[in-house]
Amino acid sequence: MRERDFMPNMERGKPATYTGDKKAKMAAKTNKKWVRLATVFAYVLSVSLAAIILAIYYSLIWKPTSASATSGK
Repeated sequence: MRERDFMPNMERGKPATYTGDKKAKMAAKTNKKWVRLATVFAYVLSVSLAAIILAIYYSLIWKPTSASATSGK
């Protein structure tokens, strides 16, 4: 069952009221979530960008040399 069903003083349909301290804590938690989401997005973007740059480099620019040409024989 829901946690609400066990609270007899709670009226149905009435939004919860919070003190200023509780509101501040909830806002800080929301801000932390956005910061965490932004850092994860930045990390994924940077790793993907590096992979794309390497793929372009190795497919279009890089010219492999044979091992026998570099050994000097």
